[in-house]
Amino acid sequence: MAADEWFAYYKGGGMEEDRNIAPSLGCFCADLFEDEGGDAQEMLFPTSKKEMVATCSEIFDDNASVALIASGVSMLIVAVNFILKVMLTNMVAGLRLKTMTKETDITMIAIFVGQFVNTAILLVLNNANFNDFDEGYGPLS
Repeated sequence: MAADEWFAYYKGGGMEEDRNIAPSLGCFCADLFEDEGGDAQEMLFPTSKKEMVATCSEIFDDNASVALIASGVSMLIVAVNFILKVMLTNMVAGLRLKTMTKETDITMIAIFVGQFVNTAILLVLNNANFNDFDEGYGPLS
């Protein structure tokens, strides 16, 4: 059943029809991974037409891509927040405020607002579904 679903989706035009792959294939691959480990990706299974297919290869590739993108965005957020902190601290120091308390207050507020906005914008852009804006054909999809 899982091999037939894989064949119908990846070789039978299911991706072009924008239909979701059956949840049974995801469950099958998750169970197979628990039993076989990393070897599950290359295991071949026969379809009802007697063709041998690597049923879980795309599922594991997709999961790895999602994890890689999420890790990359997390690292990008940390890097940009560090750069923002350095830049804003130097900018506030250049204002030459009269008291250290005022300089510390402005520095704290500027860093908080900058990092909050940066984190929020990057997370929203990472998790947003832009298919509604350009019907799935533009650069945002």
